[in-house]
Amino acid sequence: MRTNIFLLLAFLSLYACQKEIKISNEDPHIKNTQVASALSKNSSNALELSNYSFLGQDDFNGVTLDTTIWNYRAENTLRGFASILRSNVSLSGDGILRLEAKRSGDTFSASQVSTENTFLLKYGYFECRAKVNTTVGPHCSFWLQSPTYGATNNPSIDGVEIDIFEYHQAFGFDNLYHNLHWNGYGASHQTLGVQETIPGISNGFHVFGLEWTPREYIVYVDGIEKARTSTAVSHRSEFIILSMEITGYGGNRYAGIYPDIFEVDYVKVYQRKPEVTLYQDCEYGGWVSQGLDIGSYTTSQLESMGIFNDDASSIEVSPGLKVTLFSNDNFTGTSITITSDKICLVNDNFNDLVSSLIVSLN
Repeated sequence: MRTNIFLLLAFLSLYACQKEIKISNEDPHIKNTQVASALSKNSSNALELSNYSFLGQDDFNGVTLDTTIWNYRAENTLRGFASILRSNVSLSGDGILRLEAKRSGDTFSASQVSTENTFLLKYGYFECRAKVNTTVGPHCSFWLQSPTYGATNNPSIDGVEIDIFEYHQAFGFDNLYHNLHWNGYGASHQTLGVQETIPGISNGFHVFGLEWTPREYIVYVDGIEKARTSTAVSHRSEFIILSMEITGYGGNRYAGIYPDIFEVDYVKVYQRKPEVTLYQDCEYGGWVSQGLDIGSYTTSQLESMGIFNDDASSIEVSPGLKVTLFSNDNFTGTSITITSDKICLVNDNFNDLVSSLIVSLN
């Protein structure tokens, strides 16, 4: 049964050894690169979702796209070498969404769907089960994007393009890419990515997932951790995109066999448990605290969790919670109660004053 939970969530969203991977500028997918730090690969850690609650999924049953969840993204525009067409998106009642790339002579078309106008979420676990395209030329992707991407060249506030996976057959049948892009796509553009080879990824269905927390991104393939980074973490609600494109990254489009199809069995979303997160600097910079559950926290308790006395400058508060900040230990002194995110406590006259706090239901 198709679950329309994404529409509800759109409303709610308002309120083991690691190896460093070097990024090569010879890869045509990595452009204008200024890498702040490297992604790391880790093929030993399994997915663990005890800190998340299941929100819902679309199993793509039926014969038409559920437009209470999905939009036909970039419809009738030219992206790269292909026009994006609604007619290239199909369901046939067998529980599979098909995004096609087609050719007619020297004319190419492709397809995208997104939740841009219906569902955005900040943090969580995002997963799809999918079968990648089969030929050179097109490339398929499962990714997140922000509606304010690149607005001020501040990824924390503007958001980040989070490519959970991209598949470009031009670089090998069993190669995947996991990429981040931020600060727009012009002169200030920065990117960070990793390529990995997973034998058999080009055959059959596989599960691709992203765990996005206030501290980092972790990418999983078939339930196993493949990459993580704390670089350019978005603190902005983002939407989901499934895309099949012909931009050159997939290789010589004239060498492809068409139609080529990106098949998606389902998309699932899990929400991170409600919590309060403190940051050393304004705009969510500096040290990042672990998530604080409902409870009372003295100075010593906060410091044992890496939250230094009189050192917090911004804060995030999950919907349904409130936090009362105190300027002195043991819940004394000046206080302020906050029920939503604060990008900078300077504006509340509480910058670098937090010595104890209480998290409770709002």
